[in-house]
Amino acid sequence: MPAYRSFIPYRLAAAFLLVPYAAADTVTFDFDGSVRTRYETLDRPVRRGAAGADRLFVSQILLHGRVIGPSLFGGVELADSRATLDDAGTPLGTDDVNTLELLRAYIGLRRCDVFQAGANSISAADD
Repeated sequence: MPAYRSFIPYRLAAAFLLVPYAAADTVTFDFDGSVRTRYETLDRPVRRGAAGADRLFVSQILLHGRVIGPSLFGGVELADSRATLDDAGTPLGTDDVNTLELLRAYIGLRRCDVFQAGANSISAADD
């Protein structure tokens, strides 16, 4: 693994943890994730020049962490997809295998006073 790839999670963690310091009062941390696994097998593939059978075991891990403050919020979503039991003839693409990628990182500001109070009705001009 290249050195810059191992440093990315630490950068994301630092950015993720700075959000609560910008917001005072109550800060909520939320974390969830899922693991999906799938086993595929195929006898007599229909690809040109393919013989025998193909098999594949695929796993996907999705992680989502959020920090929610009174006025600031932010989050990070990560995905890791890996395949095993494949051989040289198994067609694999980035929809099957994509090791640890950042799906989404976001930060936002929640404001209540964006719009000013105004008239609720339209009145006719004075005569």
